[in-house]
Amino acid sequence: MVSPEERQLGTRLDEDHLPETNGRMAVCRRCGAVTDGPQGPHAPRGAQLVRNSQWLDTQARISGIAKARDRVNR
Repeated sequence: MVSPEERQLGTRLDEDHLPETNGRMAVCRRCGAVTDGPQGPHAPRGAQLVRNSQWLDTQARISGIAKARDRVNR
């Protein structure tokens, strides 16, 4: 049974990027989340929730910094 938190985080990861797996293992190389198969979608479980949520937060910060730099450098 998938919890609402797992489903929500999986959706957020899918919106951020397509799963990047090696075709054999159902683990995204980009964020480290388990996927439902080599083509996805993301399906983080249990202990991965905190780590994958932190990964998404970090990506948002990196993106915000890059946008701020672009505004300053115009």
